[in-house]
Amino acid sequence: MKLIIFDVCNTIVNTNSTFSYVNFLIKKWIKPEYKILFHNRFLWYFYAILYLLFKFDSKIFLVKKYFKWLKVNEIKFLSKEYFKRYESKIFPNILKIINKEKSTSKIILLSSSINPPIDFLKQKFWIEWFSSRLEEKNWKYTWKVSQPLWWKKEIIFEKKLFNLNKYQQINFYTDNHDDTNLIKYLYRQNKNLKIYIRLYWNKKYWDKFFTINKINYEFMD
Repeated sequence: MKLIIFDVCNTIVNTNSTFSYVNFLIKKWIKPEYKILFHNRFLWYFYAILYLLFKFDSKIFLVKKYFKWLKVNEIKFLSKEYFKRYESKIFPNILKIINKEKSTSKIILLSSSINPPIDFLKQKFWIEWFSSRLEEKNWKYTWKVSQPLWWKKEIIFEKKLFNLNKYQQINFYTDNHDDTNLIKYLYRQNKNLKIYIRLYWNKKYWDKFFTINKINYEFMD
């Protein structure tokens, strides 16, 4: 059997799932008098400094302030319009691959994005998924991330949830430079690894990386 792993943002969908989801909530549901806080260029510089110095994310703070009183299912109801748009951003060629392969291969969505958008894709494709999870308490989001996967998606496999050696081949689809550690980890576990890169970043970077590590790859449209 073949194992197929998909990064999500800009690989399956033509957007960043976390940013687009948080931006949607701010745009659609936060009080108009507070929206101006996110349309002032000088304030954006201030927010960037706050994040660099204190890891303070102003958007998550605003969402937390105005949505923490809603239950998870209520936020999902408010998000229906977002999910409809999100579905329209799925790349047609990726959709074909998933529909063709899921009956004969094991397919995994592996994303560092927060889980609401990834939950939606899981339900659409009915396949296994892993993402950075929003913490839930008393049926509500705290807007803290309980399982961050930024730069360390390989921890999913280090937990021994999968025996990567048993697969005849592993295909990994990504656009993300953050996935280089994961790519090297997958190759150490199974040499029959093929990487497909959706080129949103520097082609020379990828060519150099794969040449040094002697891993098979190709670029996607």
